[in-house]
This record gives sequence, C-alpha cells and structure tokens, in this order.
Amino acid sequence: MKCFSVLWGFFAEIINRCLALGRRIPPRRILLLGSMVAGSLVYTGLSMRYKDAAMRRELVTQTQLWASAIPSDLVNALSGTSEDLERPEYHRLKSILQMLRQHAPQCYFLYLAGQRPDGTIFFYIKNVSPESPDYSPPGTAYVEADQEYADAVRRSDTLINGPIQDRWGTWFAAQTPIINAKTGKPICTFGADVAAADWYAKIIRHIMPGLATILLLVVIIALSPRLCERIRSRRTPLCKYPGPWPTVLAVGLIITAFLSWRSYQTENYQRLQGFIHLAICESDLVLHKLQSSGSRELRGLANFFTASDEVTGESFSLFVSQQGLKCLYRIWGWGKTVANADRERFEQEQRQLRGQDFSIMEPDEHGRPRPARVREVYYPLILAKPCELGGDSIIGYDLGHEPIRLAALQEALRTGLPTSTRPVLHGYLSEGIKGVDLFYPVMDRRQPQAVSGFLMAAMSLEELVAPNLHTHQHIHFSFWSADNGAEEELVVGEKPTKPRLKGEFSRPISYFGQMFRMTAHPTTTFFQAYPIVMPWLLAVSGTALSITLAVIVSVLNRQHCELQMTAQNNAYRLSQTEERFNLLLEQTKTVLWECDPNGIVIKAQPPNAKIYGRNPEDVFGKMHYKEFHPPEGREDFVHKIRTMFGSQNEFFNFVNPVVLADGSRIIVSTSGFPLYDGMGVKLGYYGWNQDVSEQVLMNEQLQKSQAKAEAANRAKSDFLANMSHEVRTPINGIIGFIDLLQDTPLDREQREYLDLVGSSSRQLLALVNEILDFTRLEGGQTMIVPEDFDLEKLLEDAASNIAVAAAAKQLEVVVVIPPDLPRALHGDAFHLQQIILNLL
Repeated sequence: MKCFSVLWGFFAEIINRCLALGRRIPPRRILLLGSMVAGSLVYTGLSMRYKDAAMRRELVTQTQLWASAIPSDLVNALSGTSEDLERPEYHRLKSILQMLRQHAPQCYFLYLAGQRPDGTIFFYIKNVSPESPDYSPPGTAYVEADQEYADAVRRSDTLINGPIQDRWGTWFAAQTPIINAKTGKPICTFGADVAAADWYAKIIRHIMPGLATILLLVVIIALSPRLCERIRSRRTPLCKYPGPWPTVLAVGLIITAFLSWRSYQTENYQRLQGFIHLAICESDLVLHKLQSSGSRELRGLANFFTASDEVTGESFSLFVSQQGLKCLYRIWGWGKTVANADRERFEQEQRQLRGQDFSIMEPDEHGRPRPARVREVYYPLILAKPCELGGDSIIGYDLGHEPIRLAALQEALRTGLPTSTRPVLHGYLSEGIKGVDLFYPVMDRRQPQAVSGFLMAAMSLEELVAPNLHTHQHIHFSFWSADNGAEEELVVGEKPTKPRLKGEFSRPISYFGQMFRMTAHPTTTFFQAYPIVMPWLLAVSGTALSITLAVIVSVLNRQHCELQMTAQNNAYRLSQTEERFNLLLEQTKTVLWECDPNGIVIKAQPPNAKIYGRNPEDVFGKMHYKEFHPPEGREDFVHKIRTMFGSQNEFFNFVNPVVLADGSRIIVSTSGFPLYDGMGVKLGYYGWNQDVSEQVLMNEQLQKSQAKAEAANRAKSDFLANMSHEVRTPINGIIGFIDLLQDTPLDREQREYLDLVGSSSRQLLALVNEILDFTRLEGGQTMIVPEDFDLEKLLEDAASNIAVAAAAKQLEVVVVIPPDLPRALHGDAFHLQQIILNLL
C-alpha cells in the first residue's frame, strides 16, 4: 500500500503542476489537452482491463501446468486431517509444492484444497513450512471462501477470482482440479495465490509506457506556443513562419513510435502465446510418456517378488522381458539391504545360489569394478537385466556407493514410496549419457512392516525426451533436473543463449519425488514462419503520414500567416480609417444612429462618446428618438419623421431642434433611411444627425446683413435718382442760355469757346443721365434708346471733350476715320460715346 501512496502523491504533484500551467494556456488548447487526457483515461482503463484478462489467462495456464506435476496417487492417500502429518505421501507432496514454488516465484501460496460433505472448504496441504506464520496444518478450514470459490471446488472447475481478502492478505487466486489417473474423476483442487500488490504492480508497469507517452504529448502541446515564440524571436529565414508544424511532427512521430511499439508487443505476445500452446502440446507427450512409464510394471514386479519364495535369475529375466516391452526402462534390477556385519555371509550365500563368483562391487577412480569399501550398509544388486553394462557385470553392484542413489534408496526404504534419483551415470561409467534410477521397496509378505528388498529400474532421459526434442523444427527443447535446494542441471538439450529476448516456456515435471523442468525456446524457423510485419508498416506509414501532415500544416500555416498579416494590415488601415472617420464625426459634430422598428435607439457612433450629453448606457435600448426633440412641436416632428420613413425612401437634411442633457438646445440636420431584410420585414432605421447650429446662426446674420445692404443700396439709388433730376435742371438751363448766346453776334474765338462750353454742358448732362441710368440699372430699369447718328460727328464731339485736358498735357488728339468705315449708324449714340470716352 505504501507503493500506491507514493504513486498517488507523484500523480497528484503532476496534476497540480498541470493545473498551474493550464491557467496560462488558451481555452482551445485546454480543450484539446482535456480531450487527450480523457482519451488517455479511456485507453488506460482498456489497457488495464486487457492486461488483467491476459494475466488471468496466463495464471490459469500456469496453474494447470503446475497441477499436472502433482501425482494423483499421493493425493488419494491424504485424509485432510492432522493424521496426514504421519503419512509419507503428505511430506512428499509438501516437498513437491515447495519445489513448484521455486518455479513460481510470483505465487506466494500453492496448495491443495477440498470440500467436506458439509460444504466446508479445507486445505489438504500448503507449500509453506511449519515455521512460517502463514502455515496451515492439514484440514484447516477456509472460512473466508466465497460462494463462487466453493462452487468451483465442488464442481472441480478451473477458476480465477480476485481480488479476494482473507486472513493472510489480499490475493488473486486460480484453481484447477487434480484428476485421478485411474478413475478420471477429480480428487481435489490445486490452487495458486498471487499477491494483489504484485498483480497491480504488473498492471501499472504495463500502462506506464502509455501514460508516459500521453504525458509527453501533453507537455509538447502545452509548451509548443512558447517554443514557437522563441523560434519566431530568432527571426531566421527558416523560422519566419514556425507555426505548429514542429508540434504536429513531434506528436505524429511519438504516436507512431508508441503505436508501433504497442503493435509489436501485441503481435509478439500473440506469437509467443501460439508458441506456448504448441510447446504445451509437445511437452504433454513427454509428460504422459514419463508418468506412464513403468510404474504399473514395477508394481507388478514387486507383487511377483512378494508372492514368490525365491526368484531365480531365469524367472526374473523372463518376467522383466515381458514388462520391458511396455516401458522405457533400460535396466531392471533386484537388490537387498546388507549390513557390513553380514557382508561376508551374504556374499557366500549368493555365490552358492548364483553359482558364480559373487562379490559386492563399486567402481574405482577409473570406472573399473572393485570390491566395495567398508560401509555400514550396502545395497547390492542381486538380479539384473541386462546383467552387464559397458562390458562389466553389474551383479553385486552397490547402489549405495554414491550419495545420489544412497539418498533415493534411503528415502524409498523409509517412506515405502517409489523414489527417483537425480540424473546419474549407470553402471561403472564415469561419463556419458545420464539417466534416472527408480527405487521401489518390496515388503516382506511374512512381515508386512519389513522391507524384503527393493526393485531398481534405470531409464535414459535421452531416450525418453530426445524423440520429441529433436523432431520439431519450430521448438528447441531442453530437459533440466531441478531438485529442491540443488542447482539446476541440464540433462538433455542445449542451453539457449539469451532466452528471454525471444521467449521461453518452462514446465515442471514431477517423477516419483524428483522434480524436473522442461523448457522450450522458439527456433529461427519459428520466427521466420511467424514474422512480425504490422509494427514496421505502422512505423513507416505513421512516419510518412506525420511528415506529410507537418508539410501540409506548414504550408497552411504559411498561408494563414500571410493572410493574417494581410488581415492585420487591413485591420490597421481600417482602424486608422475608423479613427479618422470618428475624428471627422467629432469635428463635424455628426452622430450616426440606429433605431429598432419601434424607434428605440440601439446604437450610435462615435463609440463610447456621449450622445447629446447623455451616457450611452442611458440611451441604448431605453430612449426613443422623439425624446431628443423639445416638447413643443414633438408630435408634429414625429408625424413628419414617420411620413418620411413611411415612403420607404431615404431623406436628407431635415432640420430640427435637439434638447441636450443640460436642457440647452441645438439645431441638427437629420438624414436617414429605413432598413429591411430580404423578406421585406423592417429591421429598423439608420441615419445621422449633424449639428448645424452655427450655420443656422450665420444664415440668420447673413440675411439680416443682406436686408441692411439692400436697404442702403435702395437709399443710394433713390439719392442718385433724386440728385440726377435736381442736377439736370440747372444744366438744361445752362445749355439753353448757351444756345441763346450763340444766336448773338460773337467773334470767332468767342464762338469757339462758347461751342466748347456748350459741348461740355451737354456732356455733363449726358453724365447726369448716365448716373440716372445706373440707378435705373440697379433697379432693373435701364433702357436702350436707338436713333440715327453720325459716327464722325460723335467721335469729334468726344475728342473735343478731352482736347483741353490733352492740351494741358501737351498732347494732341487727332480723330482718324478709315474710309471704309460707315458714318451713318443707328443705335444708342449716347452709350457708345460713353464707352469711347471710358476707353480714352
């Protein structure tokens, strides 16, 4: 549990850091990260479920393999009570379970359980030693067993359940029945318990790569904006448009690597599962051959010795010849236990019975037979089939001269159970192919508790295993001796190099108290027959797809950046234009407004500016446009506005007053038009008001000034007209008296002067008439007086008028008239003369 608390603290710290980082991440990226986290949780749940199911299947398979190593005849001898402690079968089964525990380190408990008639589940035996606090004596009731477990024991079903909690802890338990080889019926249940903490640790190790991948992806996606900003700040040509393509490429490659790795793990697991099933089928043949080899024949031979008073060599050879056809034993023998004190007597008796030179022998250091050295007890062979091995007779061969055979013999004689040795060399050989010796004690029929002798059967493991080991091209088998507490010894086959890199199958095999282990490894032919292709396809296609997506994202990002830059420039120019437009609106004192169909003001521009002294929040959606008009004349104003809008056309420069927030008034020029949608439904009104108070004031002042000017002009015209009439009267008198004076006698000089005076007087009269005409012109009363006149006379009179002034300046005025110029004309002579004088 401490492991889980540390793991929880680690994940809590990661979550806190992710939350702190998430506060600085945009919402869309947080949504993406949240989706990834949710997906990772779904993946984690499915992956944990998949791993749990796979582990359950593997545990069931392993439990069935371990159960196959339990001899059913030993289980039949148990009673499930404390009396089993006195039975040798119990202790042998205990030893077998402890040796199985060495091959199954992941299992804490291996046990045999059964059910009493009253339904109580109890333990026959457990692998733990009596010194352990978890030790359970035979017959201990398993009161924590649930109904499912009890039903499985009663029906002898194969089951795995968990987690289950009992007095020993929390476990995942698998069980499978032990079948009686003779009757085919279940005897008890073999169980294996795995600690829940170890179970969960394996599941966590399984999901850690996926979680690490998700965490790496989250970190890359979360930190990619900062990385892009750093890349962009370098301002290198390659980093002009960095964008998200490095993130896409990195994410794609990481996902590709993870999926390829996971696909490889899945396919390799499936391939190894197929290999394991194949190895199980092949090893079943070896197991069946080994377990069925000779046990019944030895029992028959033992009965033969028990029923006979004396077995001769001929009868022994005849019986063994018939039995040897049915099993794989290559050497059969019959021996007895001889104390050192009885050695000489025993040898003399055997020489008399066998008619040969009999002696208890053992091999020397060169592998040659010699008389056995002095020991307390000897175990010589009396009968053997064959009698010779390697050219030397094995009659009298002391089986107790070496520790391995001696330990097996003593175990067999002590327990009365058939007992096998570890792999040994047969006969006097010091090297070569090893085999196993099986010792079967034979009880004396006259003294049932005494052992009259023992049978020995030797078997070559090479002959047993080799036909199956070397014929399969996909599997490489090897056979190991794995006695309790001893180092494993390779018996048949070759030790593979680095087996864990390619997979390994291991199966324990129990043979009369001796534990062997059969292993299998896939060969090169197997891997060639079942290649793994999908991960490489995923890696190549995923890499290509990641690069393609990165290129596409890079191109799109470049286009996006260019469009964004264009949009930013356009937005900047638009903001400048809008700013200038708002400035223009402020300078021209113009307000843009928009109303809904009911006339409520909903928008105005310039933005954030007061509307005629009112805050925008007090106007928008609250004030009607008519409320800006003074109370007097408001109804007439609304009527005119509705009339103009009712025509569905725009109107311009409708001048009306507006009341400001402080009560003062201004004059505005209103222009606007109604808004309609595509269906003809009115959406509202849009228009603008321009402050024209100064223009209206200036127009009023201009009108007043114009009226004053017109009045002054009229007074001037009246004055000139009156004065012209008053001045013409004395001038006409002067001209009259000049005409009278010209009728009197005068000299030439006087007449000449008098003509000049008369001409000037008439000119002055014409000037006065012209002033009068000017006043008529201003009054719009000018008249043209056409008459016949002499052009030469008109020109001479004009020259005469300026002659005196020209003479004063010492100038001479000469009138020259072209000959082709007409002299008699018809027109306004007076105004023509005035034009000529103005030109001169």
